[in-house]
Amino acid sequence: MYIFDSERLVKSLSNSMLIDIDPRQIVTAIEGLYVEASGCASAEKLELWAELVHSYVEDLFRSAGTPDPLWKLWAEVDSTLGEDWTLSRLADHADMQPEALRQLCIRYHGRSPMKHVAYLRMRRAEALLRTTSNKMASIARLVGYKNVSAFSTAYHRVKGRAPQTFRRQDANAEL
Repeated sequence: MYIFDSERLVKSLSNSMLIDIDPRQIVTAIEGLYVEASGCASAEKLELWAELVHSYVEDLFRSAGTPDPLWKLWAEVDSTLGEDWTLSRLADHADMQPEALRQLCIRYHGRSPMKHVAYLRMRRAEALLRTTSNKMASIARLVGYKNVSAFSTAYHRVKGRAPQTFRRQDANAEL
């Protein structure tokens, strides 16, 4: 679930700057979020719109010269989600202490390193559920879970429903 942190936004505004960008993508995403929120949108659709807005905002910060210092770490994790990522292993790959990694991750992503790994795993799982006919066991392994039960439990905890339900509802929505 995406949680808007107004206190974090206010703190970041104190360091505001002007940047030269084409705002059309983020404006379209914000308008989409507004339209969905004004209607009878499901929580899942609202979350997808909010994640899209969040992604565009992150892109803006990267283009403004304030890159996420952990981008290499997250790119590596994202390309190897099936591996056993622990806080110690993440910190080793980032060449920093676990607490420093935790603080940076919260600052740039609003969540702890392990929650960010879970976020990346669920994002990939959702893409696989939406775009492939892979069995649940295969998807579970690809995103770092040893069995379907652990994957389903984690997916339900993060997304509020079972992955099988998401796949069925997503397939029905396309009809």
